Amino acid sequence: MSGLRGVSMLFPERIAPNLLHISTNFQATSAPERAFDILDAGGILSIKAHITKNVPGYTHLDGVDDLYMNYLDRLFDDIEQRYGDAIDWTTLGRLATPLSTWSPTLLPERTATQAIGYRAA
Repeated sequence: MSGLRGVSMLFPERIAPNLLHISTNFQATSAPERAFDILDAGGILSIKAHITKNVPGYTHLDGVDDLYMNYLDRLFDDIEQRYGDAIDWTTLGRLATPLSTWSPTLLPERTATQAIGYRAA
């Protein structure tokens, strides 16, 4: 997974004024259960994908290809079946838009998410 050390893998976390950190917590090698664990904990599911599959000398496991797109399509269908309208399909832009008005007190306490983060990881 991708993100800074010492910050939540499940929830957005303010790391400086007007700077919100959102960890990538799901990728091509992740099992669907990981996504469900993150969502069950109330976290943000942030999916990693590279726009290219192959670059000279390297193949991205999470590169966009038919197989990965099919995997994500199936995962999204499972999420919709399991959670219905409780899921808000959003973008990083929509998450960041109200950043200047967010209060740190609105973000979850790190101590409450640490145990969940280890379980979901």
